Amino acid sequence: NSFCTLLDQMAHWQDSSVSSRYSTYRPEYPAELFEVVRREVAAAGIDAAMATVLDLGCGTGQAMVPLVPMFQRVYGADVSATQVEACNAALDKKVPAEQRGKCSAHVGGASDFGFSGDAADTVVDVVTVAQAMHWFDMPAFAKQLDRHLRPGGLVVAWMYGLSELEPAPCDAALRRLDAMLMADGHWPVERKHIDDGYRQLSQRVPYPVESVHTLRPVETRALDDFVAYLSTWSGVNRYTAATGHKTLLEEWKAEQAGHLNGGKDLLRVTLPIRMYVFRRPRVLL
Repeated sequence: NSFCTLLDQMAHWQDSSVSSRYSTYRPEYPAELFEVVRREVAAAGIDAAMATVLDLGCGTGQAMVPLVPMFQRVYGADVSATQVEACNAALDKKVPAEQRGKCSAHVGGASDFGFSGDAADTVVDVVTVAQAMHWFDMPAFAKQLDRHLRPGGLVVAWMYGLSELEPAPCDAALRRLDAMLMADGHWPVERKHIDDGYRQLSQRVPYPVESVHTLRPVETRALDDFVAYLSTWSGVNRYTAATGHKTLLEEWKAEQAGHLNGGKDLLRVTLPIRMYVFRRPRVLL
């Protein structure tokens, strides 16, 4: 069931080796994505220089780090203490010293944003959610938004689907791998929201949709790097745990090397991103 899946997923993210691979090999979000965020914040009449942001499901900081220079204060929250530790380490490493004091990550999630003590009544102007909303308890998330998101504030949530690869034989092989994991039940049920592009899930956010954006950034990646990214897939890790078959990705890599000059050529990777912007009404009905 969904609750057991969530517990399984939390255990997955508590694994420090997974956090390390996640931080190193998960896709970087393109600058154009953060430019869309900047424009949407401005269009909502929010002064970014005075605004507070919560990056919910911050993971190891892929989205949070680029948000720091854009806003006055940026919080990150994740249910995994291991991910939070990795995120704070990324902030130490990547954020300029003069800005480090305005950002921090803590343990928290959709059901409890993690603001406590003197910060228990923290109100934020923007909540960002990068590739995480499909794990949320949506009714609990709605209650937390009503408590912590300022009227007129934004929820900016995005997801990315299955990468599109060139050359074409590698793309076909990736789709076969994904389909096998799905057919054999190794992908968590929440994966359906990724395949749906959050279309149904977006209807469960308690505020109106302001806009929807589609981005298709392209990058080149070495085969080894892309396979390391595949090793962060929860479906792959669940497959390995269930079957004991530990060489799945090595076999997949060997097959693709034949299409890439023995692995010397680079993969062309397109990342299909879909972003939703929701706005809390200024006047509460």
